[in-house]
Amino acid sequence: MQLPFISFFISQIVFVPTFLITTKKVFYPEMKLRHCIGYLLLSPFFVYLFSMLFYGLLSLAITNETVFNLLTSWADLFAFILSFLFANIYARSVKGADRWMMFFVYTSFYMISMVFNLVYQNDLASFVLSVLVPLFTSILTYHFLTVPLTKITKYRVLFRKSMFLLPIIGEAMLVLRVLLNIASLNDQYFSRYDDYLMLYNTFFGLAILFYIFICVGIITQDIQQIDVIREQKDRLELANQKIGRLSFEMLTALVATIEAKDPYTNGHSTRVASYSRMIATELGYSADQCDVVYSAALMHDIGKIAIPDYLLAKDTNLTPKEYEIMKKHAIMGSEILQRIDELPDLHLGALYHHERMDGSGYPYGIKGEELPAIARIISVADAYDAMSSRREYRPALDQATVRAEIQKGIGTQFCPIAARAMLDIIDRDTTYELRQV
Repeated sequence: MQLPFISFFISQIVFVPTFLITTKKVFYPEMKLRHCIGYLLLSPFFVYLFSMLFYGLLSLAITNETVFNLLTSWADLFAFILSFLFANIYARSVKGADRWMMFFVYTSFYMISMVFNLVYQNDLASFVLSVLVPLFTSILTYHFLTVPLTKITKYRVLFRKSMFLLPIIGEAMLVLRVLLNIASLNDQYFSRYDDYLMLYNTFFGLAILFYIFICVGIITQDIQQIDVIREQKDRLELANQKIGRLSFEMLTALVATIEAKDPYTNGHSTRVASYSRMIATELGYSADQCDVVYSAALMHDIGKIAIPDYLLAKDTNLTPKEYEIMKKHAIMGSEILQRIDELPDLHLGALYHHERMDGSGYPYGIKGEELPAIARIISVADAYDAMSSRREYRPALDQATVRAEIQKGIGTQFCPIAARAMLDIIDRDTTYELRQV
């Protein structure tokens, strides 16, 4: 009789290390030795120890053997109720952890250990079914329960409360097994088939365990799909970023090529981009928003790549026909930049930087609030650089003249908010450094 009870003890304690490892990995990475002791006392193994202690004290208090045997037959149900109390304490033990997930973990471990809460009279059966099988099951529990839950926590996937039905269904099925045990203890007819009931209980419990691991295996596959999807998404995002950077670098090279055609406008796009960022910063834009404004301003004249060289280099006034051709650079630039999906607002500067607040600009003649904010900023910066830079037909204008022209254009050519931000920038530039060198 000694080996069966030792085997029963081993079958219950063998899950404690996996239970503690799961708690540490999934819920409490900072867990120390003293915490391990606390969780050991809450473990499903101690549910059985406390139950045995309770019934030991009960045996001292109740001398009537019939009554005591009747109460003993309900020992598993007592342990079952006690496990829910312990599970509730366990679920509240880690601040900020998902209580439903913790409840799920505890009830799962209790249910798995409950499968092996039988005492076999045969030594070989005790060794195989209460020692070897639980050891193997503990390893499976780590791979099919602990590891998947660790991945769920890693990716912050919302724990589905429906998963809690898994151990509940298993425990409900085990309650049926307990009720059959009670019937066998209290009914002369059933007591004749104790050996068969023990065999039935064993395979019934193992069947439930098999069911649990199939379900957890499905969960594991879902999590592996999350891994694959996440990896594919990361690769796609990285590829898109590389393509976006490559496209942006190519466009920057095109801008430099365009400006190299005319020494008088060389550096124009870079200066407009810098002035646009200053205005955006003045208006309280975030760093990311300022970067978008800068990029759009840098590319605002990209459409000139499609304009004939002789028009770009012409040092006399354009004819009406030539001017119509020149105006097409806004639409052409927009069509080029719209192909960069990573920066969906990049084309707005190219398309609208020649529009005016009063609707007299081109290419569409839109006005007021219809103009995107990014285009209103670039419009002011573009005009400022045009006036503060030398041209083939005139030198750079002095700062006072430039300021007066921007002041004059408020509400007609320029957005009042963007223009006033530029005026504040000009007023701080007492040495007139913001101009073409």
